[in-house]
Amino acid sequence: GRASQNEITSSRTTASDPLNRNTNTFYRYSIGPTWKHRYGNFANQTVSYKYDEVLNSSDFKNDSYRHAVNARLVNGGASQISWNVAGNWRRTSYSDRAVNIVDGGLVFRPRDDTELSNVRAGLGYQINRSWQVNGTYGWEFKDFQTARDVDTDGNAWDIGIRWTPSPRTTVSLGSGDRFFGSTPRINATHQYKRSTFNASY
Repeated sequence: GRASQNEITSSRTTASDPLNRNTNTFYRYSIGPTWKHRYGNFANQTVSYKYDEVLNSSDFKNDSYRHAVNARLVNGGASQISWNVAGNWRRTSYSDRAVNIVDGGLVFRPRDDTELSNVRAGLGYQINRSWQVNGTYGWEFKDFQTARDVDTDGNAWDIGIRWTPSPRTTVSLGSGDRFFGSTPRINATHQYKRSTFNASY
């Protein structure tokens, strides 16, 4: 659990100085079990459930609670070929005391629930000690309010390579596609004796 504060607006219109701001204090807690099982050297399984809730001090912010389930099955043991199958589902419900924008105006109206889920499978092939090629393919199911009427369901894929020139250095890059367009990515990590360098896009 934790408590934090964020700013609702940059400053009130009646503020006499920039430090007099409209703020919101929110409290968040979560709880959930995780179950792990090993199927010999064939695969390792992880299933988790999580419940969390967010409570806000401001009427302009939605209180919310969420249920989430995650499941993952990955290959066990050392192998030149690695694989995984995963899926997750989460549903968030909101309070009905928040301001929502409807047709350009502010009204008090219950916010629709948000439901997000996906299933995916991944496959990797270790060419040698330094190089690996990998890819994932899956399907996304989304139900949430958007400013534009767009289709957010659909397939998602990614293909990439990973270069490990030394045990302390890893570089991964690749690209794929989701409902909003292409998803290029790059991540580089190098571990020094007392620090770690990381760059990602």
